[in-house]
Amino acid sequence: MANDQTTIRELLTTYKPLIDCTASGIGPTTSTKWPNLGNIKIWEDFTLAIIDRDFGFALDDPFTIMNPRPAGFPLPVGHQINSLADLNALFKRNVDMLDETLVHARMILDLHFDKPCASDYATAQGYAKFLTIRSNMALQHAIWLEHQPILNILAGLGKTSKQWCGSALQNNIRNNDEPSQPLLWPVRQLANICNKANTRFGYIQTDKELVVFEFTLRADEKYDVRFMPIMWSTFDGLTTDLALLCLCLISMHVVFRLMPWRLRC
Repeated sequence: MANDQTTIRELLTTYKPLIDCTASGIGPTTSTKWPNLGNIKIWEDFTLAIIDRDFGFALDDPFTIMNPRPAGFPLPVGHQINSLADLNALFKRNVDMLDETLVHARMILDLHFDKPCASDYATAQGYAKFLTIRSNMALQHAIWLEHQPILNILAGLGKTSKQWCGSALQNNIRNNDEPSQPLLWPVRQLANICNKANTRFGYIQTDKELVVFEFTLRADEKYDVRFMPIMWSTFDGLTTDLALLCLCLISMHVVFRLMPWRLRC
């Protein structure tokens, strides 16, 4: 079997075809039981420059992959989003991407390499599940470390681009405009999932972008939020794939408190 040598950066900065979204008539999911939000800020420090400063040596370290995948971890040819269920393929792709890259990154960073990383993702048979949560939730991606006790790392939520747009929320915040409730409901939904999973980090995946989130619980039980959207169409610099991998690495650093994280989480 032929071996190919590459780097994580090379794998995660390749061109990805755009995804058409024809889904319509899907209203927002809401619940008054979800946590209320406090301050909502753009995660200004989530940039390629800072990621390179802290993780660049791991992203550029050559390694050998035994089973080379097609460039860009492609979706099925012609895949488009006609319903929420069609988003499952994007999360399966995210799992494949992390399976290919996370092990090497953790090894180079000496990041809890003795604790296996496991995940679950939504399929036609049902939503993803954290092993520590008995109740069912509308969750598309769950990542945890098989530690005693289990340490949940990251939660992924799926929305179509017709339902929600992180860049629109970003524009509201930059312009000091009050975000509309349809823009806030998915953030509260993700905050609720992260609260139940006891993790501060999550992401929302649409067919147009991936939006990273960090939640901080306040004394008044509200959650302060930091977020940063990354466009699916970006194939150089900070891509959605690179952002998701680095969000996992950040969460693993924070959950064990090995060092004060430079992104000030």
